[in-house]
Amino acid sequence: MSSEAALLLCLLALPSWAVEDDAARLLREALDPPAVSYSGTVSVTEARSNVPETRWLNVRYAPPGRSRRETLDRFGTVERLVVSDAETEWVWDRRLKTAWQGGSRASARPFSDPEEELALLLDNYEVRRAGEDTVAGRPCRVLEVSPRRGGAPAQTLCVDAEEGVVLRRAVFAPDGSEAFKMSFETIDLSVKPAASDFRFKPPAGTRVLKARPAPDALELEEAAGATGMLPRPPDWVPPGYVFESVSVLPYKGATLLHYRWSDGVDALSMFQSPARTRIRPPAGSRPRRTKVGAAQAGLSLLADGKSLEWSAGDRFVLMGRLSADELRKVAESVPAPKAP
Repeated sequence: MSSEAALLLCLLALPSWAVEDDAARLLREALDPPAVSYSGTVSVTEARSNVPETRWLNVRYAPPGRSRRETLDRFGTVERLVVSDAETEWVWDRRLKTAWQGGSRASARPFSDPEEELALLLDNYEVRRAGEDTVAGRPCRVLEVSPRRGGAPAQTLCVDAEEGVVLRRAVFAPDGSEAFKMSFETIDLSVKPAASDFRFKPPAGTRVLKARPAPDALELEEAAGATGMLPRPPDWVPPGYVFESVSVLPYKGATLLHYRWSDGVDALSMFQSPARTRIRPPAGSRPRRTKVGAAQAGLSLLADGKSLEWSAGDRFVLMGRLSADELRKVAESVPAPKAP
């Protein structure tokens, strides 16, 4: 009997929990920072108001934690750049002629154990192998993430079979429709990036700021008039995230504020509502007790990230694909309510 056949028989004889462990191991590897350099082109599609919207990015990465991400406009011109040498991160917006300089996420000391976050995921979702596929010409293993309560898959990951890089990620709404997809269209894993690829010199005429981009004062004034609440956007968001908008949403007879930031791929949202209004938790979520400062809070794992809910005068819900500690840090930077 060949060694391959013997291995196949051993795998077929494994109990179901061992197969699940294999899927969890593959997921763990996919969640770790890549150990190899790469360069490529990525498409990102989001369904906004049920209308798919696609952005294109040029990406480059080199361990440990050096990255370059260029968001392109419809003409193929770079409109936003996020570049980090693992110590300093720059965000440059061509249209605003502004650059923000700050510390890199890669250089920040982690506050929580990644194993705890993986355990939270595995407590709420079942992860299983779902065959093989090919993305950007490379073979990959498919992982399917489904809620343990039952129902359709919430997310699929295509992980490079050799290097463990996530080549495609798709997130599905409860009705099964695709809500988000990130996919490499091209990727080169033999590239040897130069140190200059991860440095940035602001173009002439660029306004350079040290602080993170903040919501526009006029937008906040208009939102305050529409809701009767004092807008309280956070003073800190992770490096690379740029404020996009604040909007007013009707909800159960009340009016909410919805703030949105983006790093070109991932979005970060915060909802602010009057204290008397309770925002319904996302479907299928099971909040775990935690703290935001001294306040009690609930942390939920979602198909496409996490949500953090707490009260501080008004009620807040923060949603994104950040780590639990980054979400908490954003929440704790929300200004305290002003005395009447």
